[in-house]
Amino acid sequence: PGVSGAAPASGRSAAGTARAENDSRAAVPPLSMGGGLDELVTKRLLAKSFRPGETAETYSFVHILLQETCYGTLLKEERQTLHLKAAEVLEASPEGEKRVQGLAEHYYRSAQPEKALPYLWRAAETASRRFASDLGLLYAERCLELLGARAQALGVRAAAVLCRQGELHIMASSPERAMASFRACLGALGPAEPMRVEVYRRIGRLHMLAGEADSARR
Repeated sequence: PGVSGAAPASGRSAAGTARAENDSRAAVPPLSMGGGLDELVTKRLLAKSFRPGETAETYSFVHILLQETCYGTLLKEERQTLHLKAAEVLEASPEGEKRVQGLAEHYYRSAQPEKALPYLWRAAETASRRFASDLGLLYAERCLELLGARAQALGVRAAAVLCRQGELHIMASSPERAMASFRACLGALGPAEPMRVEVYRRIGRLHMLAGEADSARR
């Protein structure tokens, strides 16, 4: 089956919810979209199931192309509204890794992206602990994007993100990018910040790994 540009509103809403997870799944609160989703299940555009430990229904697009087609029909303002609503629902859900990732994604894509910052940072930390460097770098880069021109003024806060970004680059076997992140970290720190010592140590280790022992001693 296909979905035309005039996709049903409920399907388009589900696509907006699922799109933030970058897959075809959408955990949809029963009251958020009415009975339209069950109609799409009947038409075999969506599949309905329950996730272990959750009470909300989960609606899955039967094919990722259906999701992308529906999502593509949404205006930017519609997408942002749906992402914000999804984030507000998640705020009331039990604590957990998936909740943090969902809040990071939904707030980032909403009209209030600054609310994503604490969740993006936590998601980056979790990805780092799990050695998921690509995902961690994505979250760290989004943090820096949202900090933007304020990064220098925020000092230690921005420096912590840059330092984590450098560590993730090392994990991803990108020493040159790691070095750039650590040097940017130094630029965000004041001359008397204790964190500078640890950043210099990391830079020294990078030189050592590159066989540049002399540079590390300087």
